[in-house]
Amino acid sequence: MDLDSATTPGLGVALWLKCDDAPALHDALVAAGVRVARPVAPSPSGPHLAFVDPEGYVVTVHGG
Repeated sequence: MDLDSATTPGLGVALWLKCDDAPALHDALVAAGVRVARPVAPSPSGPHLAFVDPEGYVVTVHGG
């Protein structure tokens, strides 16, 4: 695959990270100007959110 021509980096990749306080992380990311792809929402694994990293990858974080 020609990765240079991909419009969305990591499409099809699921990266989930755990943190102690997803809502606080969300607020810190917003304050830092990070693009949030999905705001904090409840889930079976605890509150979760998704943000876009500097390379364009969507990273999901849960507080489960």
